[in-house]
Amino acid sequence: MSSSRALLALFVALFAVSASAHVTVSPATAVKNSYAVSAVRVPHGCSGNSTISITVTIPNGVTSVKAGYMSGYKIATTMRTLDPPLKSESGGVVNSTIDTVTWSGFELPDSNFLDFMLQWKSPDVAAGTRLIWPVVQNCTMGSSTAWTEVPAAGQASAHPAPGVTLVDPPAATTTANLTATPAANGKNAAGSISPFDVLPVAVAAGLAVLAL
Repeated sequence: MSSSRALLALFVALFAVSASAHVTVSPATAVKNSYAVSAVRVPHGCSGNSTISITVTIPNGVTSVKAGYMSGYKIATTMRTLDPPLKSESGGVVNSTIDTVTWSGFELPDSNFLDFMLQWKSPDVAAGTRLIWPVVQNCTMGSSTAWTEVPAAGQASAHPAPGVTLVDPPAATTTANLTATPAANGKNAAGSISPFDVLPVAVAAGLAVLAL
């Protein structure tokens, strides 16, 4: 392998390790104007220190947020006002929504990872819209990492905020009419034998066995 290829391979490997070390939100896509469940993954601590809390800021337009319960963990939320208010699915008026979610009361070692779950409803906006989920990770020894940077397209960042890209709902599919239609030739409209065609034969065979 040439030196240039070796350097390229090393760069790719380092980039992959670096990307996997970031706080992420998965899946990376969600259907617009729909409910979704996402995992905020904390892959390590802060410079070797254990994680003791994380705070996730909910993107604008996201509503109906629920934090996943974790035994022994504390969950706290803050609210923000919706201007203009939204109409709920039941016809009521929604004036506020969750702004931040904080999990605390635990100590996650640097050698372990953990997924923090969120259920939410995506806004009805254009497909391709990217929702940014800033995360602040607090650790022991007073250390912390703010995963809040939003780099320009094509640029790298040491602590990028995780994001989710909205997509259109899948195209509707139609199911072919599989109902058997008896025909004069003993076959249904699809050209196969209908169960109703073989029923008299089966009954006759059964009576013949009983007569033996």
